[in-house]
Amino acid sequence: MNFAPSAEQQSFVDSLHKLLADADGLGAARAWAAGDTGPGQALWRRLDDLGVTALALPEEAGGLGAAPIDWVLAGEELGHHAVPGAVADRLALVGSDARALAGAAQLLGAGRALLETTVEYAGRRTQFGRPIGSFQAVQHQLADALIGIEFARPLLWRAAVCLADAGTPASPSVSAAKVACAQAADRAARTAIQVHGAIGYTLECDVSVWFSHIRALIPADGTPPWHRARIAEHLRTLP
Repeated sequence: MNFAPSAEQQSFVDSLHKLLADADGLGAARAWAAGDTGPGQALWRRLDDLGVTALALPEEAGGLGAAPIDWVLAGEELGHHAVPGAVADRLALVGSDARALAGAAQLLGAGRALLETTVEYAGRRTQFGRPIGSFQAVQHQLADALIGIEFARPLLWRAAVCLADAGTPASPSVSAAKVACAQAADRAARTAIQVHGAIGYTLECDVSVWFSHIRALIPADGTPPWHRARIAEHLRTLP
């Protein structure tokens, strides 16, 4: 099985990434947290125009009838830019597994964004006359965060494939994806705070936006312990 986006899917992801970067998704998230939903609502209108909110809707309902992997790829980009609001509701996702999978995708995207930001910061922040990214201890933390993200992505994509196959039980794969993505995002968030130091907690620092986003997403649609228990129950029922 080839777990890689098609050329068409990658083109859509690239378009979505450009839209969110140009629209300042982080700024909309900051305003939303402060009680001003205007920028966030304006951003969602642009996402409507791109077709993001129609991905999961069946064609007979006026949607695009896309496969779960399509809205999972979109969800990762939405998490990467900390897009505010209830993403699962905006995508009209039905069922606890679909909603949990959307949350997992956002977690992976947010974790990836934090890692990218932290790597860039470690390359320009100096201590003892050297970039802190040149210190082995910092490199190990960043490498561990990257490993977590790269190991979680195949689980996320497999869960999307299982969700699209009516003959395959999707719940165990969805739970595995949620646990892995939550762990990866949590590690990336903790690493970002440790590398940035106290400034990472401040509202002025972008790290705090993604950190808060991750803290909210981890328990949503089933905590990691709940999903682990569901995996264990599935394993106990196997012949």
